Amino acid sequence: MIGLALAGNVLVYIVDTSTWWDLVPFRPSTFVGVWDLIEGLASDGRLLVPEEVDRELNSGRYPDKWVHDRPHIHRSTVSLWDRACEVADRYPQLVDLAKPKGTADPFVVACAIEEIDIRSGTIFPCEAIVVTSEVSHLPGRAAIPDGCAGYGIRSVDLYGWFALEGRTF
Repeated sequence: MIGLALAGNVLVYIVDTSTWWDLVPFRPSTFVGVWDLIEGLASDGRLLVPEEVDRELNSGRYPDKWVHDRPHIHRSTVSLWDRACEVADRYPQLVDLAKPKGTADPFVVACAIEEIDIRSGTIFPCEAIVVTSEVSHLPGRAAIPDGCAGYGIRSVDLYGWFALEGRTF
């Protein structure tokens, strides 16, 4: 099934670090359908990962080779920098200065904004959807869903992502 928004836009997913960690129990050898879906989205250009997410995933003890080994899904920090700075200025709580490798959150939101902008003038406009395990915070705090909402971008969790693709596991 090809994921299409009601308005006919292609659905493109920007996947946050938290979602990749949620996928750890879904081993490719056991959950073939999950990984066939993810691989298909990547092959179709409908799955994107900011380089900062790859850095977060690979800075720890258990690197994520699946994401790292697919550079065609990565969006460069350089291309997203200005937009990520804009997002971080608007939502400073998305930046965690305590992380030694930085933080991917503003880059995740920026990637969604950029993808919409890039495709808006084409015959294949998209709805960029952020996939994250983060939830909205109370007033005075911000998380990825809050940043997304501020820019009119939808965010979903792992199971919402599967549902948008017509899958239940």
